[in-house]
Amino acid sequence: VYKRLRFFRASVGNSSVLQRVLEGVVDTMFNFVLGLAILAILNINAWSLIVSFSTILVSFAFALGPSASRYIEGVLSIAFRRPYDLGDRILIENATTRPAHDASRQSWLVEDINLYGTVLRYAATNEVSTVPNGSIAQCRIVNLARSPNALVTVTLRFQLGVADAKLSCFRSALQKFVRSRPRTWLELLYFRCEKVDTADDYLEYEIRLRHTKSWQAGPRILQNRATLVKFCYETGKRLEMNYSGAVNKLKVFDGQRAKQDDDDDDAPGCSRQENSNLFIS
Repeated sequence: VYKRLRFFRASVGNSSVLQRVLEGVVDTMFNFVLGLAILAILNINAWSLIVSFSTILVSFAFALGPSASRYIEGVLSIAFRRPYDLGDRILIENATTRPAHDASRQSWLVEDINLYGTVLRYAATNEVSTVPNGSIAQCRIVNLARSPNALVTVTLRFQLGVADAKLSCFRSALQKFVRSRPRTWLELLYFRCEKVDTADDYLEYEIRLRHTKSWQAGPRILQNRATLVKFCYETGKRLEMNYSGAVNKLKVFDGQRAKQDDDDDDAPGCSRQENSNLFIS
């Protein structure tokens, strides 16, 4: 509760700073328009003065146009969209790429926000970075704090000839495991076969559970996932259904067979090369 209260107070203070900066920008624009209106009331042609500076304004527009557009886009993103708050765990990705599965390690923690840039801390290495808001405005920002009830997926491999009764027992034990931990897991979404590999003799099953927390609590979710994987392994071991790996299937010839082949190679009327060709065919 104390941690949430601190983040709330910091977010309120940061929002106040943003509001004051926006207020200054709006006041500047309002004063400019008000000045033009006053000059128009006094019958002073202000447009001639503005046109005289048009050449300079056009040159500045070509020089600072891309930077100004990114700056305005970043300001609009932070001021109106508000994709994140202080303390949120976020992912910054390309809009066309797939989401990262290891969200807790590849995420950033938001430490400070202003209209010009955002201070981020990388969760994996604790590095602090400052990113301009305009550079991330076009990116896909995944807010893990606003993504409730994380979905956790685990892939298991069982023996190809496992009986249906053992699979039913495994599913029942898994459901009992979930029900006994209501503060950690909400429900078991599915337990199904995703792949049948007859070459290596295994079945690939996938289980997916819904967690009570969001990916904001990534380290805790990873710890609960490790406990789940250990339970699945121990249950499969008791039921003798775990996949132990592929067996190297090689044809082994004994020495007597190899000696007989050598004698056949030395048979009269047939050269070694001819015997080799016959053996290969």
